[in-house]
Amino acid sequence: MPEPHSLIKFADLTTPGARPENTSLRTILLELPQGRGFVFGIVEVQHRDDDLRERIVHVIASNLEGLKADLANDGNVPRRFEAMLVRLNADLNRLGSDARMSLRKLKSVIGVMTESQVFLSGIGFLHRTAERRYVIYELDQQFNAPSDEQQWDKPFLTVLDGELHPGDVLYIGTRIPPHALSLNDLQDILITLPPAGALERAQQFVPANCRYGALCFHVSEEDRSGPPKKANPIVSLASFEETKSRTADLLGEQTPDFVSKARAAADHLRKRLSSPGNRSVGTILKRILQLVIASTVAIATFIGRMFGRVNARVRAGNPTTLLARGWSGARNAWERLLRAQKTVKITIAVVAVLAITLTVTLYESKSSRLAKEAQAAYQTTIDKVEEKRVAAEASIIYNNTRDAQVAVNDALALLATLPQDDSTFKTTITDLKAQLTTLLEKTRGITQVNPEQIASMTSGTLSQFVNVNGTLYGLTGDFTPYRLNELNRALELVDVGTSPLSGAVTSTNENADILAVDFTKRLGRISLTSRTVSPLTSGVNGLASVEDISSYNGNLYVLAAASQQIVKMRPQGLGYEAGTTWITALESDITEASAIAVDGNMYVLVGSTIVRLKSGRENPWDHAPIDPALSSPRDMWTSTESPYLYILDSSGRVVVLEKESGKLVTQYTSDTLNNAVGFAVLEHENRIVVATTNAVLSYTATHLLK
Repeated sequence: MPEPHSLIKFADLTTPGARPENTSLRTILLELPQGRGFVFGIVEVQHRDDDLRERIVHVIASNLEGLKADLANDGNVPRRFEAMLVRLNADLNRLGSDARMSLRKLKSVIGVMTESQVFLSGIGFLHRTAERRYVIYELDQQFNAPSDEQQWDKPFLTVLDGELHPGDVLYIGTRIPPHALSLNDLQDILITLPPAGALERAQQFVPANCRYGALCFHVSEEDRSGPPKKANPIVSLASFEETKSRTADLLGEQTPDFVSKARAAADHLRKRLSSPGNRSVGTILKRILQLVIASTVAIATFIGRMFGRVNARVRAGNPTTLLARGWSGARNAWERLLRAQKTVKITIAVVAVLAITLTVTLYESKSSRLAKEAQAAYQTTIDKVEEKRVAAEASIIYNNTRDAQVAVNDALALLATLPQDDSTFKTTITDLKAQLTTLLEKTRGITQVNPEQIASMTSGTLSQFVNVNGTLYGLTGDFTPYRLNELNRALELVDVGTSPLSGAVTSTNENADILAVDFTKRLGRISLTSRTVSPLTSGVNGLASVEDISSYNGNLYVLAAASQQIVKMRPQGLGYEAGTTWITALESDITEASAIAVDGNMYVLVGSTIVRLKSGRENPWDHAPIDPALSSPRDMWTSTESPYLYILDSSGRVVVLEKESGKLVTQYTSDTLNNAVGFAVLEHENRIVVATTNAVLSYTATHLLK
């Protein structure tokens, strides 16, 4: 008999997201002739040059189309795939080298799939996870991450191959944030829905501002050869009963089935009671119980059949007439019972009592069995959670944070499957969640702190916080400064009179004074010696936007994210000149930038990513990912003397990165630091001071103690 062939179901989906600027995303899905397989790919390119992005996508797509044409004439898939990679690498080498584009801006997976094999190659930051035979590739972590030495000569270097079997699932897609959809949940979607439905369901979890593209393949079995087979009625009926039973288990019973339940319950007892025994009282009791069981089954069968007949007649006739007939029949039966002999009445009463007793016993037995099964399932899940927890602890010991995070997330997903409100399990689940949360914080480098409040606002709210030569000042929206007096634990008003400016949006120090920009993009100076606020002549008001300012070596640097530029302004008279554009070469998109920090290098904070520039040109810097992502980045600080870069989120979280290596040192966090407006890092005092809208708090920076 010919072997059954594999049938591959497939789908692709692409959505641009709310912010598709400077990024091209495309899925490619080409079916081979006679349904022999597919050539596929997914490409994501990030670059400011639209034409360059589209050319790179076109090069990859055209080479895949060439591979499809080659496979139509030659079935040697591995050789044709490798030949295509050679041509593709040569084309990309010419294109990427001429454009001087960083290889890290390209993320792609391409491949070819036949009925029994799949071949893959990729470039960029990708992630692969496999559990059982379900394989997921995401444009996230490392698939074939380009090293610093790797150039455009061979971007597609690694080739993976594997066999396909019925039941296999292959998913390739852009990254979905873990907080929106975990890999476990994604796997559940992929194995329970057909490819098109699975992609549409997964896309529903993607945040509105994120791009999403994906390919999905399901491998099933199809017998394409031979004449149509005749149905075997016995096998068909058995299959029907099995399907009916499985449907009842999954969906719950839709109609009462007294007969089946009574017979199933009685079969087991009947076998036990029918076993050979001694001619004694036990034998007599066995026969009596057999009679009771037989009577119970007969009664249940009668009720079940009557229920079915009534149900059928209700559907076909008048319910009112049927109820009247039923009541009449029941009344006649009761009258006949009253006229029966005394021995018959006693026998019926005994049988009824025994039947009720037996029913209650069976019910209690079933409840006990279900409780034991639930306890066993619960214990099995708890054991798996404990295994994942131990694996996470081991990974942390060896500084393998990635595997530790995967183990912790898997354990949390398992805990979520347990009944959360059951008092029997609640304490254990709560304890395990606390342990897993602590482990997750360790993998993220999170350090919980207990800040001490050192001052509070008695009136008004703070909007800025500035360190002026070691003295800390808070600014209200109307440019009124308050000096921090830690000895008196107070914010003391510095009377500068009526300010001609209002609505301070960003600030920095200028020698012994404070520079600030209001909401109309006017630059002003708060003189702490003469106690005045003066508008300054500058080029700030002519910029498209002003997100942050920073003073360095006597010059003022202004972040204008809307125009993806930093403007350098030199002092001129009492104010500053119009300024010159400082950035001369930039590949990253900084339209969402919120803060800058300068120490000779320029650091630009864009969401949870930092872009580093030197002498006006982007200087690639791979820093550790910030997890969880910053909710609302607020400020950033460093200095020429500090080896660290500090980032403040409006939630009060302070992220510390090592400037040399990009390593995540720690993340300080506390529930008392919400609504943060600014911070000051006092490394010589080993502490960090954070200002909220109504208070100033301080805590020890433990990483400096080490």
